[in-house]
Amino acid sequence: MVNSWYVMLWKSDKNFNNVMRMCIDDKSFGISYNIDKDLRTITNEEMNLIWEDKTNRQKKFYKRILNIIKDVMKIGDIVFLCKGSTIFGVATISSNYIFNIKENEPLWLPHRRKIKIISLFKTPATCNKQLRQTIYKV
Repeated sequence: MVNSWYVMLWKSDKNFNNVMRMCIDDKSFGISYNIDKDLRTITNEEMNLIWEDKTNRQKKFYKRILNIIKDVMKIGDIVFLCKGSTIFGVATISSNYIFNIKENEPLWLPHRRKIKIISLFKTPATCNKQLRQTIYKV
């Protein structure tokens, strides 16, 4: 079964165009939540230390979103590339989870999925909900 996802590439106007360009050029999207270790090897205890200033609710939310990119999303799923409620393009997932850190690129988000871009919209579309979190299942 193919799932569809809204993926917020970057949450603010500042740097959005740079992040969108990196996603297009690399044919991938990513998330971070300040975790710079591979999700397949990091422990819950290590994540909790990184997020020691976060509430338990925030930690649970971050872990759920990271699990979606690592294990729940599947090759062939459809992703809508978004910022807020604006959709800039549509793609399909073409890889399993990838951990790819780039030391000299502060806007790079290391927990990634490769994508095959179907279409980038000349005129962005609007989704029916305001996105406040990184990934939503449609």
